[in-house]
Amino acid sequence: MTPTVLWLGLPLPWADALPGTIRTVDVPEAVVGADASLVVLADGVGALADWLRRPRTRPPTLVVCATVDEEDAALRAGAEGVLSPDTTAEDARRAARRAAARHASVQTDAELYRMMVESATDLMTVSDATGRTIYASPAAEAQTGRTPEEMLAQEPFEGIHPDDREAATAAFMAGMVSGQPTAFRYRNVGADGRVRLLESHGRAATGPDGQPYGIVTTRDVTEAAEIERKLMASEARYRAIVHALPDVVSRLRDDGLVVDFHVPDVFATEFPAEAMIGKVLPDIIPDDLAAKVRDAMDRLRQTDETVSYDYAVEVGGRTCYREVRMAPIGDDEVLSMLRDVTPLREHEAALERSRAELQALATHLQDIREEERTRLSRDVHDVLGQQLTAIRLGVGWFGRHYPDDEAAQARLDDVRQTIDETIRHVRQLAADLRPGVLDDFGLASAVEWQATRFEERTDVGCRVDVQGRTEPPREVATAAFRVFQEALTNVARHAEAATVKVTLVLGPAQVRLVVADDGRGFDAGRMRRHALGLVGMRERAGALGGALEVRGEPGRGTVVECTLPFEPAPEPT
Repeated sequence: MTPTVLWLGLPLPWADALPGTIRTVDVPEAVVGADASLVVLADGVGALADWLRRPRTRPPTLVVCATVDEEDAALRAGAEGVLSPDTTAEDARRAARRAAARHASVQTDAELYRMMVESATDLMTVSDATGRTIYASPAAEAQTGRTPEEMLAQEPFEGIHPDDREAATAAFMAGMVSGQPTAFRYRNVGADGRVRLLESHGRAATGPDGQPYGIVTTRDVTEAAEIERKLMASEARYRAIVHALPDVVSRLRDDGLVVDFHVPDVFATEFPAEAMIGKVLPDIIPDDLAAKVRDAMDRLRQTDETVSYDYAVEVGGRTCYREVRMAPIGDDEVLSMLRDVTPLREHEAALERSRAELQALATHLQDIREEERTRLSRDVHDVLGQQLTAIRLGVGWFGRHYPDDEAAQARLDDVRQTIDETIRHVRQLAADLRPGVLDDFGLASAVEWQATRFEERTDVGCRVDVQGRTEPPREVATAAFRVFQEALTNVARHAEAATVKVTLVLGPAQVRLVVADDGRGFDAGRMRRHALGLVGMRERAGALGGALEVRGEPGRGTVVECTLPFEPAPEPT
């Protein structure tokens, strides 16, 4: 198919040198929309300046210009080439080839720009100096609620919320005048009445016609602004909480860099905030404390759970105690909270001293009670027993001197029986106060003796298994024996058991006593931890650095286990 050259204006001598068939038209309107391989505007640009600015919708175009100003105007309008009326045929052919090549290049670039603009999710607009939109990309409806056609048809700034219109207009106009990049936010009312928050970025540019245009990119930031508002509110709450705390609160990066630092007034001299932010914490604190910080952060990386450490510091001549807790926030930050625990540590120390004093007092009272029991047992056994024996001998003397008085003899027999019963009770009372077998034969014999008495009194079988031969110190033996007595008392009162198994382990540095019955057991959740018997046993064990454990289940019996440590006897030399 032969190319067609559309010629507007008077013919010139070199027209036949152009590639193609010349078709002459008389009016500019005939050029718009015409199908041709080349257009020549022999009378200049004229009324076709806007047409020239749309290279994608027209053929390559040459403009015949008589002056330099006309050439500049044609090139600014978008012509692919300019020729003088007296150009040569060769120059005309060369200009036609170049025009075709430039047009193809412009079409390619224009297509790329068109694809970029029309595919962008942000709205891109071109506005004239008054703010009227002369181009809107397809993203208009998604971002503003109005189609590109609706935006082109509306008055300048018409879609902006009335309360924001003045400020947005002023920002746009200031950018047009200054030529500097401008950004502003404003509310927009879409065709559907929905109010959106938009953010526009733009700057002024000079168009091909030499006029200023506003090139603006706009995005709907309603959701982003809401997220930002919530984030700011969260940050404000965080700040309010932090400032209300009596603690030093800091945010550290994983490498120890201090990102944020809140210091209550009480710590201001110890931790000045201005000296901490932006510094690596372990580098600006004492070495011993820095080692604790690094260790805590290492543990935090390994466990990803809250870690803590404490330290003491001299402040104003007084030893103060600090507790630090660290917790991970995000992937590479740590929240650290430092609290003054001086009052707590002082109260704990005072409580520990009080507990130690009470423990010492309880031990002292137990020692006194055991001494008193020993004395009473000895007095009852020796003095009262001897006196009763003397009385019985006296009664015997009367019996021998009145052998024929049957009434007297019967009465004396009753007195002898009463004296014998009293002697038995005296011996039992002396044994209850302090069994002589414990002092004379040791703990194992005392436990076996007590088990035998328990069987005689209750008809409950009591089997004793003794392991080891080391005799513990007197105070340890006494404590173990008293715990054993109390355990048997509890079995007799509450267990309803048929048998009791006792294990006594006499180790070289420890006594272990286990009393297990097959009785009704108990519910651990309902056991009275402050029952006096249990308290007494625990106190005895605790006073010697030992421990007492009571285990049981309903219907499965009860186990009392007592462990009492002691210093081993030195090896003989």
